[in-house]
Amino acid sequence: MALNYTVAPLGACSRRALGVVLLTLAVSGCAGDPWWLPAPHRITIQQGNLVDPARVGDVKTGMPREQVRTVLGSPITDSPFSADRWDYVFTRGPAGSPIPARRVTVYFDGEVVSRIEDNSDSVSGELPPQRRWWEFFSPERDQG
Repeated sequence: MALNYTVAPLGACSRRALGVVLLTLAVSGCAGDPWWLPAPHRITIQQGNLVDPARVGDVKTGMPREQVRTVLGSPITDSPFSADRWDYVFTRGPAGSPIPARRVTVYFDGEVVSRIEDNSDSVSGELPPQRRWWEFFSPERDQG
């Protein structure tokens, strides 16, 4: 005994409703971060050596290279092109966001420290404000 099932044809109203639902789902996929989904976890990334401000204050002009290495640690780069300069850079922050960078540069004259530059009074490494895709089509307005 075979069962015979038939599917009733969709009416014009049902097709229109189905089309609206499918179109809404297709367009909502382009909307960016949907409010109903949880936000992804953004891992905190640390790069470089942590530069302690108290230890930077211990480095004085006239100090030998090896003593600077003992106080601050190894520099972030060891470049043959700038043997008279050691850079210490430290960044820490979540991925995809502006990350402030702490930078200390120690300059040498021969084998002793000649000067020290520190950006503790400013923040470097900030990202420019992000614009949404539709804002690229509108002209920028000057504020003020």
